[in-house]
Amino acid sequence: MYWTELSSHRLHAVAPDFRLQTAAGETITRAQYRQRQHLVLAFLPDPTAPEVQTLLDGLAAQHDEFAQASAALYIVSTQPAPLPAPLVLLIDPGGTVRDTYAAIFAPDEQPAPGEPFTIILDRYGTPAGAAVGVPDSDTVAADLLSWVWGIEYDCPE
Repeated sequence: MYWTELSSHRLHAVAPDFRLQTAAGETITRAQYRQRQHLVLAFLPDPTAPEVQTLLDGLAAQHDEFAQASAALYIVSTQPAPLPAPLVLLIDPGGTVRDTYAAIFAPDEQPAPGEPFTIILDRYGTPAGAAVGVPDSDTVAADLLSWVWGIEYDCPE
């Protein structure tokens, strides 16, 4: 797994909007968070895979801290899967939103097809940071939270 700062690649570019549904049928869009909250999207092709359980457990444990940092956190996958509470899964049929967000990366840093990645958008929808690959440590959730707090500090309004 490696971290990358996306602002140098897409300075002032707004991430594409999306329209995805939760397993409960609620529709979520990027635009509904504009000027309200930062957005953390973890694109996981298989959220039930053993190698991502540490990430999911860490994100679930720190869910309240993400909210305190003015961030909404979602797991995005192509198919429904059980997640630890209070995480919410957005279903991306066919992976079109995943492919659109993978294209935000610089060409030499784009995630491979099926490779997990997490992207952080500031409250204006600008991509600010990302992690690519399978989490290799139990500190990944804390690292993501640090990125979010950094964005909140730089852009508190």
